[in-house]
Amino acid sequence: MVKCTTALMMGVAWMAPDQRPSSTDYIDAENVDVRCHYTNPNHLSICERAIEVLEEVWPIQVDQWGWYPPFPDNGEGGSTALDVYISTDADGGAYVTSPYTDADRSDGRMGGYAHMVLDPTIPSDELHIYVAHEFNHVLQFATDFTESTTPIWEASATWAEGHSYPGEGDANYYAPDFQRTPWASILMDGTALWNRHDIWSFYEYGAVMWLDHLDLVYDVQPLDIWMAMTNDSWENEPDVLDAWGSLTGSWEDALLAFSIERARVGTDAVGDWAASYRNNSRIRNAPVLSTLDEIVEPEEDPYDLGVVYFDVQVDGDPVAFAFEGGDTVRWGVVLVGDGVVADTSQPIIVSESQLVGVVNLGPEGFDSDDGVRQRPLSAWLEAAPADGDTGVAVDDTGGGDGGGKGCGCASGGSGGAAGFWLLGAIALFRRRES
Repeated sequence: MVKCTTALMMGVAWMAPDQRPSSTDYIDAENVDVRCHYTNPNHLSICERAIEVLEEVWPIQVDQWGWYPPFPDNGEGGSTALDVYISTDADGGAYVTSPYTDADRSDGRMGGYAHMVLDPTIPSDELHIYVAHEFNHVLQFATDFTESTTPIWEASATWAEGHSYPGEGDANYYAPDFQRTPWASILMDGTALWNRHDIWSFYEYGAVMWLDHLDLVYDVQPLDIWMAMTNDSWENEPDVLDAWGSLTGSWEDALLAFSIERARVGTDAVGDWAASYRNNSRIRNAPVLSTLDEIVEPEEDPYDLGVVYFDVQVDGDPVAFAFEGGDTVRWGVVLVGDGVVADTSQPIIVSESQLVGVVNLGPEGFDSDDGVRQRPLSAWLEAAPADGDTGVAVDDTGGGDGGGKGCGCASGGSGGAAGFWLLGAIALFRRRES
C-alpha cells in the first residue's frame, strides 16, 4: 500500500515551498532526465532501482499517455533534472512537492517543476508502485498545480499505478474506504472525514473507482480531466467539476449513473468497468425501509455531491419511495436494482427489493470556492398508486455499464422536476497524513 503525503505537503507548502532533504551523493539516469540523491551509501541500490522504474514509467505516462513531461528546475539539485531523494523525510512513505512557480508563463497553464522524496524503508517489492504513483504527481504539477480538489490528485495517481503496472496497484485496498462513506462528497477527502466525523479513511485514493467509471464508461481518462481543467492563472476556472461536465456532457448525469453502478460492485450485476473490485467494496449498512409511512433518517446526511442509499424491502405489492430533502439543493433518485434514474416529479415505484440512492446534486450556483455541506434527508414508503393513477416514470441510464442520459432531479422536497445547472465544487485542500 502506497503511503503518499503529497496532498499533506500541499497544505504546508507556503511554509517551505521548496525545502529539500539533505544529500551527499547522487547518480544520474541514462535514458530519462532524472537525478537520484542519497546520503547513506546503503541507499545507492534504492536509487538505482528508483531510476530503473522511472525509465519504465516515464515512457508510459509521458510518451504513451501524453502527459506533459516534468519541467526542468533551476538547478536546486545540481542539475535541471527531476530530482529524487532517498530520505527519511518521507516518514515511511513518499511525497512530491513543488515551489508552485509557473515555469512557463506563455504556455497557457499553471505548471511547474517538482521533486520526489522516497523513504528508504519502502519495501523493495512495492517501490515500483510508489514511484509510478509519485511520478504521476510530478506530471500533475507540470500540468496544473492550481487545482485544489484532493481526490483528483490522489485518485489519478492511484489510477496511474494500476495502468503503469497492470494487475498491480492499490485500488482494491482503497476502494472499501470510498464505498464506506458514500454520503461524503465526491470532492471530499480523508482530512475532512477525520476532522468532521472522526473517520480514518483513504477516501480520496479510493475515488479511483469514480475515475475507472469515467474511463471505461465515458472513455475519459485522468489525463483528459487534467487537460480540461488546466488554468492560466490562480483563479482555478475551469475546475475539476467543469472538466467532468465538458467531458461527459453532464456531470450530473455521470454522477447519477455512477451512483447506480458503484452500488452494484460486489454483486452479480456489477458492470465490466468494476469487475476487478472485490466484494469488500460493496455498499453496506444502508438504512432499511420496509414499513409504510415509517420515516427513516440516515445516520449521516449526504454532502453536496454525495449519495445516501436506502435498503427498500418489498414484500408483496409495489411501493412508492418518497423522500424529503433540504430545499436549497437539487436531488436525484436512482433505483440500483432496476438500473434507472427516477423522475422525481412522479411517484417513484419500487416493485422489487433493492437499494435506492438519493443523490445530493448541490445548490444552484455552487462553485469550487464554496464549502460542501450536509443536507437534511429523510425517506419513507407509501402505498403505490392504484392502477390508472400516476405511476412509474423513470429515465434509463442507457444500459450497459452506466452511461446515458436522464437526471431525475428535484429541487428540495419529495417532488418537483428540475433541469440541469452547471455547478462548481468545493475543493478541500488539506488532508490528513496517510
